[in-house]
Amino acid sequence: MGSYIIIIVADILLAVGFVLQKEYENNAGASMRSGLVYNLFTGIFTVVAFYVISGFRISFSWYSFLMASGMFIFNFAYLLTGFKIMKYGNMSMYTIFLMAGGMLVPYIWGVAFLGEKVSTLRIIGCIVIVVAIFISDFDKNQKIDKKIWLCIAVFFMNGAVSVISKMHQINDVYKTVSSENFVFWSAVARTIVCGVSMLILKPRKTENVANLFCGKNWLIFFASAVVGGVSYVCQLNGAVNIPATVLYPLITGGTVILSVVADRIVFKTKLTKQQYIGTAMCFVGTCLFL
Repeated sequence: MGSYIIIIVADILLAVGFVLQKEYENNAGASMRSGLVYNLFTGIFTVVAFYVISGFRISFSWYSFLMASGMFIFNFAYLLTGFKIMKYGNMSMYTIFLMAGGMLVPYIWGVAFLGEKVSTLRIIGCIVIVVAIFISDFDKNQKIDKKIWLCIAVFFMNGAVSVISKMHQINDVYKTVSSENFVFWSAVARTIVCGVSMLILKPRKTENVANLFCGKNWLIFFASAVVGGVSYVCQLNGAVNIPATVLYPLITGGTVILSVVADRIVFKTKLTKQQYIGTAMCFVGTCLFL
């Protein structure tokens, strides 16, 4: 029961992170540069915060460092791919494939490679959650056309992030670091990749760089680092005892529900009929995993 409470806490923190990121985008826009700035400084603050949380003692393991680096490379790749997809007006399709991949890929991995049991109720739960995400985010006016392969890439890349996290936590062959230290090294990888990318990316003449660094955004960077880091620690600790076939549907379903609630409360966003139906279905699907 304790492990499930940890995942509920992780979902709540993910919803708070959603609010912080949306507030940042309201201030700075949703360009590639604003995304890099957000990830760069959130990464820097995460490194500092988890250095302190770890008692100023950081363990190192080549296995953990490579896993953390691989995880963020996939994460960074699907973010860049997402900008490409959104450039063609396919925001809803990006969200659908992103969230479905983060749930279904580790589910299939758990069954195929970790010997996890298949449950009829949980299969139904997966289907219900995927349909719920589709109903909530689908826009009939948007077309995928030839960009479907980008959406499929996002599906598998986000799934790979979940699989790497799970495999690191259950590894008993190579030396690994603690969950807190793994978050630290993941943030180091994020900082390096985003820092190098910032140096390569040329600023556009129409871009107002000053908006990226307003005083409010610095508070958002710090809060996002702490909230996101603690949420990920909760997910990593949950991955030790909870099967992938249960863990990632709970994270996906819980995040969808709580993010919608947070959006409604904080930003007063009016929900469409589709979103009400999708959120209700997501709740039902999530309950099938409890």
